Amino acid sequence: MTIKRNYSKVQERHEHEKPREKLMAGGEDLSDEELAAILLRTGSSTQPVMELAEKLMRELKNHYNPIDITVEELIELKGIGPAKACTIIAALQLGQRLTRLYQQRKIQKINRPDLAAELVRCRLPDQRQERFYALLLDTKNQLITIDEISKGSLNASIVHPREAFRLAIRRSANAIIFAHNHPSGDRNPSREDISVTKRLAEAGNILGIQVHDHIIVTQDDYLSMKEENYF
Repeated sequence: MTIKRNYSKVQERHEHEKPREKLMAGGEDLSDEELAAILLRTGSSTQPVMELAEKLMRELKNHYNPIDITVEELIELKGIGPAKACTIIAALQLGQRLTRLYQQRKIQKINRPDLAAELVRCRLPDQRQERFYALLLDTKNQLITIDEISKGSLNASIVHPREAFRLAIRRSANAIIFAHNHPSGDRNPSREDISVTKRLAEAGNILGIQVHDHIIVTQDDYLSMKEENYF
């Protein structure tokens, strides 16, 4: 009689090959699959954890935007239930938030449009929906914070000066850079983009908060409306 062994637990691998032990020893050479195996902890009754980790990484890398993957999509993978799916999504979202924090700390003085574009791009959860941001600056152009003003197509009813400058007034910002993304990949401003920008610049002059720029961000490029003399 042949006894079928269950190889689903990481503990059954040779000591030096266990992902957790490798991580504790330094972890610099861990593969994506080994890191995923640490999150998964175990496989299933028919699938070793590393095999499940490899399948998970294939799914994430083939996804349009891994950060945007859902619990429902993950549990379609055999061997991943709701608990594992929630752990994976929590790890992805936490990693994204910490990356945003690092980028914000790394880029403190915003004196070039490409720096503003980089900060905004790393905050975008995906490129399928327009999001409008305000980067608040102090008297030395040091970044105070980044405020997400709205989601959806840019228009005057969504991006009202009252909403756009609310946090800037509360945080005593000296200047502001507005930015939004174009999911289409076309960095050129629309007629509505230009109209809204001029309106916000006028409001900034009244409030004493200078609008330094309005940056349009795409996945691979950006446009400075100030440099292109749109306002």
